[in-house]
Amino acid sequence: MKELAECEPVYEEFDSWDIDISNIKKFDELPENAKLYLKRVEEVVGVKVRLIGVGKDREQTIEV
Repeated sequence: MKELAECEPVYEEFDSWDIDISNIKKFDELPENAKLYLKRVEEVVGVKVRLIGVGKDREQTIEV
C-alpha cells in the first residue's frame, strides 16, 4: 500500500459532445469527440472497447 500512497493522479481533459447519443446503434454514428475519448481509453488501458452503453436500457448498448 505504500506504493499507492506515493502515486499521483494524471488527469486528461476531452472535448464533450452536445447531442443525444441514447438512440445511436453503431460506433460510426457516435460524435467524433466520443470516438476520440473511447480510442484514448483503449490506449490507456491497453484493451479494445467492445461494448459501449449509451443509456440505461439493455438495448442502448453498442457492440464494437
